[in-house]
Amino acid sequence: VVIEESLRHEILESHFESAQSLLDAIGETGQFHVLYLLDTEGNVIFAPNGEGVGQELSNDDPDCQPCHRLEEEERPGSVVVTLDSGERVLRSMVPMENSPECAECHQTEGEEPLALLLTDTPMAELEAALQADFWENLLWLASAVIVTVVVVNLALNQLVLKRIKLLGQALAGFGRGRHDLRLSGGDPDEI
Repeated sequence: VVIEESLRHEILESHFESAQSLLDAIGETGQFHVLYLLDTEGNVIFAPNGEGVGQELSNDDPDCQPCHRLEEEERPGSVVVTLDSGERVLRSMVPMENSPECAECHQTEGEEPLALLLTDTPMAELEAALQADFWENLLWLASAVIVTVVVVNLALNQLVLKRIKLLGQALAGFGRGRHDLRLSGGDPDEI
């Protein structure tokens, strides 16, 4: 969204060199595999360092099918795509909506977007962080379960099992003829 707003501002002000510089700077960060501004026909009109400008992207491309096989109103704004190389990327398509300020240069009317911002962001770092968080959370959960089991076991031993053992010993002694055994009163409960 920040990229889209920045590009929109530069393009509305007709600062096309600044828009290209912005994309060049973003492209140098390495955070995106693809960063294209497409016209409504799928032609790349801006890209970092101008690489790919003029290229026409097809909706029939297998990488585009996770979204374009759906009806337009059902298409998500972003989807995880596995590239031919096996790398997973988060592909986002952000429409640059038509607005009254655009009418100076574009004669189109209506709600049809004027351009689309296409980005492919590698998932490797995000997935590594999520996996590390998963194992950390799993470790905490296992620790909590172990502590709970130990505490419950100790409580059962002190409150129930120890008292039942004493009762069993007294009854065994009574069965051997020792009628003088006494149990301490203890708590007034079932035991």
